[in-house]
Amino acid sequence: PYGVVNPVANAIRIYVENFFSCRDCANHFIIAANSIPYPNTDNDAVFWLWTLHNRANGRLAKDISEDPEYPKIQWPSTDNCPDCVNESLDIFSGTVTKMWNVPMLINYIKEIYSESNIEQNDLTPGAMTSSQCIDLLPVGSQGECRAIFVSRNP
Repeated sequence: PYGVVNPVANAIRIYVENFFSCRDCANHFIIAANSIPYPNTDNDAVFWLWTLHNRANGRLAKDISEDPEYPKIQWPSTDNCPDCVNESLDIFSGTVTKMWNVPMLINYIKEIYSESNIEQNDLTPGAMTSSQCIDLLPVGSQGECRAIFVSRNP
């Protein structure tokens, strides 16, 4: 949208804007995406999407729609990636401040979503109907789906 942008970030933006089923969510995404510089490099795109994701989590934390199994936290937590964030305590105010280590954060995200951590499972034809493939990738003419799962424990 603004000169040369990373093609992956541009594809994500176009997908969310045109095909995301939650229109309120899509509108929030577009507003947030327009409020920060668009990425040019792949690393910029990783950081851009992470920023948008954590902004959404911050806005939705403690919302009635929050899934208690998957709370809306600022990701990754210090348990997930201790090197990604430094927390400091202001002894006068008692406030904890997070400072993200951006190079470590980008490396962590790229490792988590690397090809070696993505497990592809072909589901046999007839195992699911095409209407059950909504969050999966439909493949072939027989209505089979391919589920893609990302391991959170590299």
